[in-house]
Amino acid sequence: MIFEICAIGAVVIFAFLAIYIIQTLRTLQMTLKGLHHLTLNLEDKSRKIESTINTISTLGDVCEEKMRALYERDLKQRERECKKSDYSADLADLIVASLKLTTKFLRR
Repeated sequence: MIFEICAIGAVVIFAFLAIYIIQTLRTLQMTLKGLHHLTLNLEDKSRKIESTINTISTLGDVCEEKMRALYERDLKQRERECKKSDYSADLADLIVASLKLTTKFLRR
């Protein structure tokens, strides 16, 4: 009789544990489905952000090339301005020419 009561008690306890485990697994299943949907949404958003980041990267590369071209053009323009304002070669030619004219004038 005691053995039968213990066996019935064990079966009842086992049934409660089984019900608890089943409810826990169902809750876990619902949570995992929610996480799956959240993961899919995050993947979609990351794809959209990735294209935006690639676009920004491309724009950065283009701006970098434009800045490099502007810098080189500015350097060339400065070099041209320096060459225009450099009168030392012209001055030397004028001095040599004036010396030649002076020597020709003094010889006469």
